[in-house]
Amino acid sequence: MALAVMQSAETYNKPFASSTYFCQIFPLHFYLDLIQSWPIDRVFTNYASKKNSCSASGCRYYMTSTNIFKGTGGMAKKWDGYLAKKSIWQALSDAVFNPNFEAALFQKLGVTKKVKSREMRILSDKKGQSSGRVHTDMDARKVATMMLYTPPDHDSAQMWDYGTCLHTQDQFNKRKLIKESQGARKGPRGSKDGESQCFYKFRYLPNSGYAFKVHDSSWHSAPNSRIRHWKGTARNSILLNWYSKN
Repeated sequence: MALAVMQSAETYNKPFASSTYFCQIFPLHFYLDLIQSWPIDRVFTNYASKKNSCSASGCRYYMTSTNIFKGTGGMAKKWDGYLAKKSIWQALSDAVFNPNFEAALFQKLGVTKKVKSREMRILSDKKGQSSGRVHTDMDARKVATMMLYTPPDHDSAQMWDYGTCLHTQDQFNKRKLIKESQGARKGPRGSKDGESQCFYKFRYLPNSGYAFKVHDSSWHSAPNSRIRHWKGTARNSILLNWYSKN
């Protein structure tokens, strides 16, 4: 099902080439199993205990799928039903890193670089906290990015605030002015990572997600200011990246 949904999703070439957004990518029963298998806070490998991982809006909890597969940190004892939940995450990994799925995704996005490695990261931004930084994902030789939105329940479909913005080059260039207008200190250290206006914003809906080809103009961000932070509801998502050989 995931392959068919992704193949039929529309491809966008604005504000940069190329991206896609898809809905209901997994069968409902699998999506619900995934939500019910979401890691509990105490098994995250980095649950934002460090001061620089938190802000007034909340904290980021982070781990990789490898942490789940290996049972990092005595996970089996801390997480009830660990083995069954591990199997759900393995099924997800098998689906998105399946050679047929990858080939179709790369063809849709125009990715031609050879892929050396893959990574799945599980993110939980408590109270919707995120850095808001506008960036391209060009670091670490990424060639493609995919994010799966995983609101914890269907009532949270209203939380479009937690979606991801795409930006034009001009919007990126103006981010310093936006940050300075909000009172930030002028200069490269005080304003270089300011937030930006959105050209387009993907909606944070259950069982949905987006993907794009990484290049020097693939500007995007998860806004943190000028949005509603929904009390008691984290911004849960799954980030997938493919890395180049060269």
